[in-house]
Amino acid sequence: MAQRAWLQVQLQLRVYVKMSKLVINTAQRLYKPIEIEINGKTYVVKAIFTHKFLKKMSEYDEAIGNGDTDAPFERLEMMIGKQAVIEKLDIREINKITKHVITNIYKADTDLPVKEKNLTGPGDKN
Repeated sequence: MAQRAWLQVQLQLRVYVKMSKLVINTAQRLYKPIEIEINGKTYVVKAIFTHKFLKKMSEYDEAIGNGDTDAPFERLEMMIGKQAVIEKLDIREINKITKHVITNIYKADTDLPVKEKNLTGPGDKN
């Protein structure tokens, strides 16, 4: 009996040790801030890339596709706040900024330190 109980504890311990845990604290920023420099002044993109934020971005994209000329400027205001400099920007500059922000949102995981592993797939020979 004692051996069986010991084996059960050992098996439970193995399972526990192999599991990993991801801890996210929304009060702390996990990723580096996305910054934009316009005319020598640096603006930090709001770190609110929540479902609601991305849904609103999608709505602006749809409005832009439908010819709404205010939408690109409003979308940028949503990202960096209402700034007087936004009204001075050319639409091509707005598009470059938006592309920079979107690219950096989705590449955020590459900024985190990662241990490299030499993994092989099925059928690969070492």
